This record gives sequence, structure tokens and C-alpha cells, in this order.
Amino acid sequence: MRGFVFFICMTIGITTYAQQDTIVAYEKDITRITKTGSHRAKLSLYVLKENTEKRLNGFYKVIVDENSFYTCFFYKGVKYFFDQPNYNIVKYYKKEGEGYKLYQLDVYEPPYIRIRSHFLIENFSCKAKKLKVYHIDTSSDEVLEKYHLKLRISEKAIVLRRRGKNILFFPKEGLCE
Repeated sequence: MRGFVFFICMTIGITTYAQQDTIVAYEKDITRITKTGSHRAKLSLYVLKENTEKRLNGFYKVIVDENSFYTCFFYKGVKYFFDQPNYNIVKYYKKEGEGYKLYQLDVYEPPYIRIRSHFLIENFSCKAKKLKVYHIDTSSDEVLEKYHLKLRISEKAIVLRRRGKNILFFPKEGLCE
């Protein structure tokens, strides 16, 4: 009985504190500003329309409309971590039946791998054999390359391959458990 009460208390505590870390915003309230940085590199900053000096910072649930939303970690207004060796995976959800289903990913790699582009994965499913992947310029949203890649799931990572070469790999945590 003691263990059961402890389990319930822990579950309530984890759920309560996990939800406080997520900031909810509407896409219509967010705007993207493109600035030119050093070496003429363009930088896309995400800010609130009401206060363009306030850059988005933290984990956001961005509501697109009543049927879809995405989750993203913004760091000082950008979608990639320019001073940390982490991946940022933007997850897009759409309403399906009673709940929401993950349908698309944007994968931003750490800056030591790639900083000016990211990958968009359409119709993402852990059960798919092949996925359509777009390599996109981050500042202009221009498609640089289009791939049809084979999906492999290893112990710790999701690996997308073409002709025996790894094109993209990222942690599977929270995606394919």
C-alpha cells in the first residue's frame, strides 16, 4: 500500500512539473525576423509579434490551428543550439480521431555538424521502411536536396540511409521507444 501511494504521488509530481516547463503560444502571435550576422550569414530569430525584442526561449507548444500544433525548443530566438552539442527535433502533430498523431519532424543538428540547414521528414513513422526527407536552408526555407531514405532504428538512434551511407542520424528518445 505504501508503494502504491508513493507511485501515485510521484506520478502526480512528475506530470505537474513537466507541464510547467512547456510554454504555450499561438503561431499567429510569433513572427520570424531574419538578421545578417557575421560573414553575411543569415540568422532567423523567432520573436513575439507584440514585443519584437523578446526572443523565444525555452520549450514551446505552438498551436497552429485547432487541429495541429508543434513542439520546439527555442534557444535565444533560434531553433538550433548554436553553443551546445545537442539536436533539436521539432515535432509536428495533427488531430486524428480522439488524439493527436506525430506526422512530421524537423531535425536541427548540432552546429559542429551543420548550422545553415536542417532536415524535414514528411509522414514520419517508426514503422516506415522509407521516408521522404528534404534538406532545407534554414534562413530561406529553400529546398536544397530531396531524398528517399531507408529507415533503420538502432539501440539509441534513428538512422536514415541511402546506398549504404548514413545521411542523417539522431537520438530516438521520445520518438521510437
